[in-house]
Amino acid sequence: MVIKESFCQDEYVSIGCEINKNPKAADELLQLCADAALDGASGNRIGRYLCEESIKAAKRHKNGPVAPIAVEDMGPKYSMLKARKPLTTFPKICSAIWTSPYSQKIGKTLNFKVHMTVPLSEFMHDGKSYSERIGAPVFCQIAAIPL
Repeated sequence: MVIKESFCQDEYVSIGCEINKNPKAADELLQLCADAALDGASGNRIGRYLCEESIKAAKRHKNGPVAPIAVEDMGPKYSMLKARKPLTTFPKICSAIWTSPYSQKIGKTLNFKVHMTVPLSEFMHDGKSYSERIGAPVFCQIAAIPL
């Protein structure tokens, strides 16, 4: 009941695009929370944990794939796919868009460099800016960290 009543009520982008008023979104979040709890990934600092793991995964691939994968490796369900040429470019940065004070704090903790700050007053939904819906002049940050 808590999620259905409190779902993203204070998250800026959710308010701006009114996803916080969508009961189906709350149901999907309940399912996601149940899945996370079953996987043992729920609890405090999950946002920071997900960011740290994303950075680690990007670092593992910064010089190319850990192991090549062929269509045959994916099983019979994907056998109709054509083989692709191997990638020759790989990530050099891990980038993010921080849309709330919470995610901005995670970014600062993980030493992301903010490259752009954009006021949410520039984003509109149904004729109103996100800032109008939120009731405060808030912003998002585009940030990155080198791998």
